[in-house]
Amino acid sequence: MSRVSASDAHAAQTSRGRWPLDRSSIREVLGIYAVLSALGIAMGSLATAWSESSGDPSLDEGTVSWWNARRSTTLDTLTDVGSSFADTAVLGALVAVLFLVLVFGLRRRIGATALALALGLEVTVFLTVSAVIGRARPDVEQLDPAPPTASFPSGHVGATVTFALIVAVIVFWATRKAVWRALAVTAAVVLPVMMALSRMYRGMHFLTDVVGGALLGAAAAVGAWLVVTRALERTHEEDETV
Repeated sequence: MSRVSASDAHAAQTSRGRWPLDRSSIREVLGIYAVLSALGIAMGSLATAWSESSGDPSLDEGTVSWWNARRSTTLDTLTDVGSSFADTAVLGALVAVLFLVLVFGLRRRIGATALALALGLEVTVFLTVSAVIGRARPDVEQLDPAPPTASFPSGHVGATVTFALIVAVIVFWATRKAVWRALAVTAAVVLPVMMALSRMYRGMHFLTDVVGGALLGAAAAVGAWLVVTRALERTHEEDETV
């Protein structure tokens, strides 16, 4: 099977006005969802069992206690800002604006599709795993309103990782300018770390919650991009046979 470059495939898609997904993409997305949900449930079960059996205090509880003992007015304010980035209203609005810019401003439907698919996949996997695991949040004062979802995995961290990674991939695909690529890589590292530290500091998650969220978020981003690129390859092969 011949492989097609992202730029060539993008040009072909744009000229026909198509969205870069096909019927096979639906099966691939459902398969990725099933695999990631199963892995997330397995990780959550292991994390909960390990935390409960690893002694007193466990690493999870010790990490929460360490942050709790270092709270200050300054850190409260900084982590409030950091944690708010992945609030549903804030991140949802940011994704919506970026999606519209990619579609109508930059005419890059491939990137827009990957962005929407990645975040949608992350959210559905997160909700599934959270509902099955049902882990209680840390037994400390929580500085944010607790959402109805469980502690594992961290949805804030997962969504931040997915968003940052898929945007970095879009930037690398769209431009060769070093400054933009450097900014994308920096954001892909800084934003998830900031979110993970903020959520633990504010008493919303254990260490294993943010690690699990980060892994699932990264897997959702990679899975979404693979689905999009595979669909582009199939379209290119179909065009060659016409």
